[in-house]
Amino acid sequence: MASIAQEMGPSLQWEVGDGHSTLFWKDSWCGEGSFMERFPEMFNIALEKDCLVQHYWRNIGGSEGWSIRLSRGPLAVEEGQAQVLAGILRTVALGSSPDQVRWKADSSRCYKARHGYGWFMRHAPINLQKSVNDGRFGARSCLTRSRLSYG
Repeated sequence: MASIAQEMGPSLQWEVGDGHSTLFWKDSWCGEGSFMERFPEMFNIALEKDCLVQHYWRNIGGSEGWSIRLSRGPLAVEEGQAQVLAGILRTVALGSSPDQVRWKADSSRCYKARHGYGWFMRHAPINLQKSVNDGRFGARSCLTRSRLSYG
């Protein structure tokens, strides 16, 4: 999912279930924007910058909660970001269902299939791209099976 996020990030929103497919710092999964963008000072001192959400979720002795590994404790100027991030995370608990990616509407409240099509054509194997271009693969069938949410 990470490669999709890099190219289509503004069009996608992660709905975290078990946290096994969503990047903690780099994906937009808890509010607007990624934690990397919203808490740059915390990201800079994080030990694992490419870890999944589930990596920071701990169940120790029957007690569940978040445990973010930092290279050092936050300095006084970073403490505000640390407290805000901790406050956000206190409201989030992981579940058992898989993570889902949702396609967000753009500023006109519309979904743009061209964003998904453009990404697909850049990343699909050549033989599949040829089938799409030759009309042997129904793009409509892909779109009708997609689960799109508004928001």
